Amino acid sequence: YARMMAERPQLREISSHGGMAPCGPPVPARCVPQPATTVVSMPQDRYRSKTERLYAGLLDHEVNAGMIAQWYYEPCKGLYLAPKLSYTPDFLVVYCDGERGYEFHEIKGAFIREKDWIKAKMAAAQYRCFRFVLAQWKDQHWNWKEIPAT
Repeated sequence: YARMMAERPQLREISSHGGMAPCGPPVPARCVPQPATTVVSMPQDRYRSKTERLYAGLLDHEVNAGMIAQWYYEPCKGLYLAPKLSYTPDFLVVYCDGERGYEFHEIKGAFIREKDWIKAKMAAAQYRCFRFVLAQWKDQHWNWKEIPAT
């Protein structure tokens, strides 16, 4: 220990169990970067977009009205589609009646990217035991469309 301290004078012991930290003159306060303004941290939102948050509110209303039994946000992280290609559906909706059962709902705003539409169609084709629905918020109202399994 004494030899190490002699060879490395820039280190000093900072705890009784031998932890080491750099020694030297204190850093002047003006050298430490300061934020220009104080940032207030907001609680972490679990939704990836405002449109998904809006749809979750609609689903909550439908649960309270008895139209659906329950729903889950992003219940499956990455349904396998192909090597290095997966699809994460936005919502799983569980209906009260036995006819519709389970549906995956993909939420989009006014614009839908072609790659997202193709991935949803691939998922619908590979996972035919589920119904896949596109819910699009456009012109201040929801439009629903079944995603074809092609």
